[in-house]
Amino acid sequence: MDFQPTPVASSEAHSPAASLGAPLTGNLKKCTGCRACLPRTEFNWKSQAKGKLQPKCKTCTRAYSKQHHADDPKYYSKKAARNKPNSVARNQAHVEKALLGQSCRMCDDTKDLTHYQGKGATTQPVHQTISMGLGLEAVQAAMDRSQVICRSCLGAHFGESLEPWQRLSHAERQTARAQRSAEGAPPRPKDYFKRYKRVAAS
Repeated sequence: MDFQPTPVASSEAHSPAASLGAPLTGNLKKCTGCRACLPRTEFNWKSQAKGKLQPKCKTCTRAYSKQHHADDPKYYSKKAARNKPNSVARNQAHVEKALLGQSCRMCDDTKDLTHYQGKGATTQPVHQTISMGLGLEAVQAAMDRSQVICRSCLGAHFGESLEPWQRLSHAERQTARAQRSAEGAPPRPKDYFKRYKRVAAS
């Protein structure tokens, strides 16, 4: 795969003063992609602990990543699947840490808290961003759109529209699945919860 460096943009960072051939100083670094001498702030960190920057500037790095993703999408799909368990655990820990010190907006209780977006919400709720292994930015955005409420108040306020399994946290659902698997129980069909709701409503 041949990478063609992106032409240097006409910005303050890519100004003629920072062009090829400009003297290198402590605040400048030459990009191996576009060959321009740019401020060190135009490079991402390779190892912040060691003080090392990436060889390509941010503009060239974005272009390379976009091109590489388009040329080899299977690589990124396998990488995402391999990293998903770690992402789910990271997201769960982030949400649990954010709930520390908070209280239910209805009863001021500090135990068994969860996030609720409200009826009719069209955006992804917090528990979906956790289970899908999305980035922390998406998880935090879902948390910002939600209200903190305890499951007791959630069940009492929305009990008519919520089933018992809907009141479980992601960790509780994962534990229940693990227990069923350890007991040798067969996996539930994909439409289990839909059938459960029909039976409960009848």
